[in-house]
Amino acid sequence: MKHLLLSAVTAALMATTPLIAQEMKAETRNDLSYMRVEMYKFKPGTGMRRAEIEAKFMAAGKAAGTPEPTIIHNETGAWDAIYVFPLREGLKELEYRTSPTDAAFMNALAKSEGGMDKAKALRKEWNDTVENELDNIGHVHKPK
Repeated sequence: MKHLLLSAVTAALMATTPLIAQEMKAETRNDLSYMRVEMYKFKPGTGMRRAEIEAKFMAAGKAAGTPEPTIIHNETGAWDAIYVFPLREGLKELEYRTSPTDAAFMNALAKSEGGMDKAKALRKEWNDTVENELDNIGHVHKPK
């Protein structure tokens, strides 16, 4: 009986030996696209000015060659609008204090507004229209 048990244990160990000998290797995810999702609840009465600022932001983004966001204007729910910005460099963009995308956008906005101080003032004016916001990072799977 001991001989049979010893044979069974030996066979089990031999069967797992190839699995133990294999090494785990690092693997990147090339099938994902990352994005920043910004959800906004705006202060009442700010719609007209906010739309003007948004148009200036979109023009600056186009001039800078930055990825165009998808904008969802909600009909229902807690948020007035959702902006989905592709992260061109994926999660690496989160490592920057100011990403290349953000720098290009702000430089283009400064050019169109007549200086960096005016561009920053316009960003502040946008922020003043916001009652509440929530930012998320997410991903979608690339089509195969």
